[in-house]
Amino acid sequence: MKTPSTILVNFQRRYSENYQKLKALIEKEIYGAPLLIEINYSQGLQLNGSHMLDILIYLFPNFDYELLWADNKNKPNNPSFIYRLSNNLIVNVSGIESDFHNIDIRVVFEKARISIEHCDMSLRLEKVSNNKFFPGFRLLKDSNADEIGSPGFNYSFDMALEDLIESNNKKYQPQSNLLTAFKGQELVEKVLNRLTK
Repeated sequence: MKTPSTILVNFQRRYSENYQKLKALIEKEIYGAPLLIEINYSQGLQLNGSHMLDILIYLFPNFDYELLWADNKNKPNNPSFIYRLSNNLIVNVSGIESDFHNIDIRVVFEKARISIEHCDMSLRLEKVSNNKFFPGFRLLKDSNADEIGSPGFNYSFDMALEDLIESNNKKYQPQSNLLTAFKGQELVEKVLNRLTK
């Protein structure tokens, strides 16, 4: 098309203050390099799991993703799988066969662990500190989570709509668009293809 349509894909977590702050902490390496990513999801890979894979692409956009393993024994609605990023960072994704929403992400850094859990309703920041019971050893200890925002959706749906209107008026694609959604969908398809083997 000479004038492409402006299309926003409803991966609204890209507009959430929590994930934007987590992305900035990753990029600036405030707590050192990421060491591990853990994701939980339920209610289907294509329904909720796709949201978490989109967030993974949002947080780590400049890497290739290699699917190392997918649990294809039971062919569940919520398969578990493991990706490795091109920087050797491991992503463990646990699918949970439950009748409730279970959406969590945890990023373990060299100096902290940050968790956004319970469908974005709980935030947790744990910083590395000295272990008072075992001198010379260190552990994670709860800290104030203000630097990753406040729990909840933080008007992310409203901000997505504002982005759609502004991007249409100014002729650019919104932050969550067909191209960004395609990247996450590629990861979903790799898992689904592995399940059929």
